[in-house]
Amino acid sequence: MKFDVEKMKQASRQMTESEREEIEYREKNREWQAMSLRFALTVRKILRSKNITQSELAKRLGVSPTQVTKILSGKENLGLQTMCKIEKALEQNIVCFTNEQGYMQSPRPDAVYTSGASIPVYSSNNSGGRLNRVEYV
Repeated sequence: MKFDVEKMKQASRQMTESEREEIEYREKNREWQAMSLRFALTVRKILRSKNITQSELAKRLGVSPTQVTKILSGKENLGLQTMCKIEKALEQNIVCFTNEQGYMQSPRPDAVYTSGASIPVYSSNNSGGRLNRVEYV
């Protein structure tokens, strides 16, 4: 095997400022990015199970197919309003919360949860109802 000096120089070079900033950004935003990825994977699974295309989801949401692609990349910082629109468009609940006793609570009273979803579930503690941990179902 031949030793490649140019590859070694590339691997051992100093990081650029933009590379450092990217690393800092990922470290700083690790938690919500992980949740965004789980949400995106769950939506993809639902799309596949219901035979819904990304284009069809875009029409149902009233957004461009490009925006749906961004959402399904798992890199978007989605707001609750967007998540609710996606749930409504898919006619399936995705996000739920648990109370102190561990019972699932839905933001919507008509919610029905399936066991096939792998999504974050937030649990609140007794100090003012703050959310303090994430579990996956």
